[in-house]
Amino acid sequence: MRIGLIYFSGTGGTAKIANIFGSELKSAGHIVSYLRIKRDFHPDLHTYDLIGIGSPAYSFRAPRFVTQNLKHLSLEKIPFFVFCTSGGMPGNTLWNLYKAVERKAGLFLGYFEVSITTNLRSWMPRNTLSAPNQSFLPPISQSRCKEFIFRILSKLSDQVVAEKSPKKNGIISLWSIFLTRRWQMAATVGIKRLNKRKCNQCTLCAHQICPSGAIQISTSGYPRFNEWKCVGCNGCVNLCPQDAIWSYQVRNHAQYNPFQKYILKKM
Repeated sequence: MRIGLIYFSGTGGTAKIANIFGSELKSAGHIVSYLRIKRDFHPDLHTYDLIGIGSPAYSFRAPRFVTQNLKHLSLEKIPFFVFCTSGGMPGNTLWNLYKAVERKAGLFLGYFEVSITTNLRSWMPRNTLSAPNQSFLPPISQSRCKEFIFRILSKLSDQVVAEKSPKKNGIISLWSIFLTRRWQMAATVGIKRLNKRKCNQCTLCAHQICPSGAIQISTSGYPRFNEWKCVGCNGCVNLCPQDAIWSYQVRNHAQYNPFQKYILKKM
């Protein structure tokens, strides 16, 4: 069976969960593709037998950048499940993901949520002379992930009645209308600046980290930032290997990079 794991991830937390799911599915003998949502996301999904859709929570909802991309997908009645990561309060994220695809996708098989410390660098501990302490990260339960995938595969093989949709919180929906716009999310990162003394012109920020096309490489070889395209994923300030990208909001705070390999290396 061919399975596509579609996910949005700025700093690697949601990509980590997708990787765990993928490992479990591969161990069961299935073929897995990882499809990270980025600008101009138009994957060909017609050959997949199952789709998983994941996103982090942005102020208690799925980023609009994500749901807008999902609404344009051709899902051809493929069975699906949704998953999200959050700092402990997923809000309507699961419902947003479900709602974005329900009319085009097939049998809904369930949903999964896990808490991962928020990736807002301005909330991270202050930098010290030693390496940043990542002990604040809550452990990810491999057994919960494994059990969830087992249930999904069992439901798919039995062709059971669709699962109930994730619950929607009306108050959070109303709050989200006014307080989770793209520019507000970008404001949590701040105006990006470059420390040219640190930058080694690796171009990872433009080609692998940024999902929205907000970073371009100039003719001089240095990144150039377009704040109008930024979706506030915090990837560039957290995952630059040289820590060369900064803003006044994140200055002197430790990078949030425990899951960087899931963005900087292809899964």
